[in-house]
Amino acid sequence: MAFGKKNLPSKSPVDYNLCLLGLSKSGKTTLIFNVLEKLCPGGYLFVETGRERGADAITGIEYINCPTWSQEFDEANNAVGFAELINDIVKNKNEEYPDLKVLVIDTQDQLAEMAEAQIVKEYNRKQKLDNKPTVDSINAAFAGYGRGEQKARELVSTMEDKLVSVGVRVWYIGHAKTKDVVDPITNTTYTTITSQIPQSWFNSLKRNLHFLGLLYTNMDVVTEKKKVGAGEKNFNTVTSEARKIRWRSDNMVADCGSRFADIVEEIDCDADEFIKALTDAIDAEIQKSGKSDKELKAEQKKADEAKAKKIAKNIEAVANDEKLEEVTNAIMDWISDNRDDKEKLKPVLASLKEHGSKKPTEITDLEVAEEIFTLCK
Repeated sequence: MAFGKKNLPSKSPVDYNLCLLGLSKSGKTTLIFNVLEKLCPGGYLFVETGRERGADAITGIEYINCPTWSQEFDEANNAVGFAELINDIVKNKNEEYPDLKVLVIDTQDQLAEMAEAQIVKEYNRKQKLDNKPTVDSINAAFAGYGRGEQKARELVSTMEDKLVSVGVRVWYIGHAKTKDVVDPITNTTYTTITSQIPQSWFNSLKRNLHFLGLLYTNMDVVTEKKKVGAGEKNFNTVTSEARKIRWRSDNMVADCGSRFADIVEEIDCDADEFIKALTDAIDAEIQKSGKSDKELKAEQKKADEAKAKKIAKNIEAVANDEKLEEVTNAIMDWISDNRDDKEKLKPVLASLKEHGSKKPTEITDLEVAEEIFTLCK
């Protein structure tokens, strides 16, 4: 058979990864909440990472606090570790999160800090076991040269991949800042608006984004001359201001963009306009197929069914892996408890050898693990 197929984009904006950047207190969390309440009410979850507490001021928002990368559930503070949350979603997607379509990370800045802290923690744990010096920063971990940060980025990417495999997309909220950039061709310095996190982190996150928007305040400024003493001086006065979201910046002064070529350049900061910008860009791309609405509808239905089957298969695989780990751990415990009884161990060890495994943790087939476990009983 020949590999490859023609793509038909999904019509739903919640089937894509998205990021919204903006200054602190500019209304990012409220806007995304209003957008998702319209697109998929009951199908989203806000993750307040690190010290972020934007959800505290929004009535009705579905959220969970993740102050650290890993910790047990704290019901009183509605808090759990980020890793525990992701693993719970993946393991229990059908039972506990059947309608979940979008996980909102608020903010990506804090998530990056949490991931780096976790990598330092894991590195130091291994260093202590090997009686080697520990480190106190991500730059010193794994002998430096950015290796520690790279592992932290991989940690986040792995979590993203897990979510996508069970049909959950990631929307990021992040803080923006101005930054001076030197053009490599003309050697000219210009100012751009970009993410607050280190560029290497942001570049890693951007690779998986379909939409990147920048929320900013557009101001009309009037310059007036006023008398100052015996002379005159120019004074700038803001006459009006409006919040805008920029989706495309042809002159590169704003870090924004989309994989959809026909995204509108700029909109007002409004939930309905936000949704329209996404859906119009998606629809414009779909129409390039030249097919009729009837043909597109039939193909979309077929694509959605195939996607649903793939997600169901992934969820089943996660459940099997979980069960496999449970059974192999039980075999390990049984072997440990009976290590002095060679006659009792003999049939179990023989069965392991027969299936090409030296120890239970090498078993990859659930049926084989369960067969061996029956010998333990």
